[in-house]
Amino acid sequence: MSKTLRYKMMDHRLTGILAGLLLLAILAGCSAKRHIIKSPLKEAKSTYLLEQLAENELQFDWFSAKFSIDYIYDKKLTEFRGQIRIQKDSIIWLSFSPALGIEMARLK
Repeated sequence: MSKTLRYKMMDHRLTGILAGLLLLAILAGCSAKRHIIKSPLKEAKSTYLLEQLAENELQFDWFSAKFSIDYIYDKKLTEFRGQIRIQKDSIIWLSFSPALGIEMARLK
């Protein structure tokens, strides 16, 4: 078989696959709309809501997070990165690094 014949066969096969994928996408995208059934909200007592809040409260001894701040003043952009660490009922650390990861300030 010559190279041109092989390329034509591959071209036809590729065209068929692409046409099939396009048809599949069209059929999947044109499905009927599903209607959402909305039921009225049930009123809950305040004691129930407070109990649910207490059950889902974030429980921790230590908390640590990184943050990024973009500060614009007089059309100048300054970027800060930092880290916050909290020991429950004790201390809060804030660490700021404005550039190159070099620590600028630490608050305790």
